[in-house]
Amino acid sequence: MKKIIRNNTYKFLSAIVAFGFFSLFGIASASEVTGTINTSGTISTGISGTVTAPASNQVVPVSGGGGGGGGGGGGSSPTIVTVPIPAGITFSSNLKLGDVKLEVKTLQKFLNSNNYIITTKGEGSPGKETNKFGALTKKALIKFQKAKGLLQTGLLDDKTIRMIEKVSAEKAFKDSALPNTSVQPVQKEVSITYSAVFNKDLKKNDVSTDVKSLQIFLNNHGFVIASKGVGSPGKENKSFGELTKKALMKFQKSVGIPATGILGPKTRAYINDIQ
Repeated sequence: MKKIIRNNTYKFLSAIVAFGFFSLFGIASASEVTGTINTSGTISTGISGTVTAPASNQVVPVSGGGGGGGGGGGGSSPTIVTVPIPAGITFSSNLKLGDVKLEVKTLQKFLNSNNYIITTKGEGSPGKETNKFGALTKKALIKFQKAKGLLQTGLLDDKTIRMIEKVSAEKAFKDSALPNTSVQPVQKEVSITYSAVFNKDLKKNDVSTDVKSLQIFLNNHGFVIASKGVGSPGKENKSFGELTKKALMKFQKSVGIPATGILGPKTRAYINDIQ
């Protein structure tokens, strides 16, 4: 009975020590998984099993401590590191020919960056992707579906979405650099995403903090208020002027909402839904 109590006490104290270590150094965050890289190339997270790095990132030399003196056996201690697990592309809904949505632009960027080129010049070409799902986007998507053994519908259906998410996540993981031979100080990374919920209509000549939030949204999504000065990225203000109205009209037109230049119920609902 005493032996059992001693064992349980040891396990309890070990858990406290481990918890204190991870809390002290701020290893875990919302965008990363902390674990140990073993000589086999797997990353033991200690949170939800193990994550196996892609082949290109598996060979990670890890130097370990020597064995203890006396009768202690030699062995290598795994090095504790922080491994960012990058996110891939996600879609909130299916897409088809004729759709005009922001996610169409995301789809076009994915296809272009993976050599399923929409077109070599003009709208839809690399760097000039649009929100319109046209015939060229459908053809490029069919090529992707064919290459991945999917049904060639030209629709962004559930199976195609899952395949795109898989491909983009794997690519993001491979593009991220795993730590090499040396152990670097672990720093807590914090990413800030700006978003605002619009609960009231806005129009030209309005002055409020919501106008500034609207300008930030438009600038962040490619509908730039101004390239420099007041209203430009980083210099948004509370005044709803002519430039804000024009940028809002461009956004409305791109997503199929009547281009009134007024932040009305339909536009508010659309923006609130995609943030």
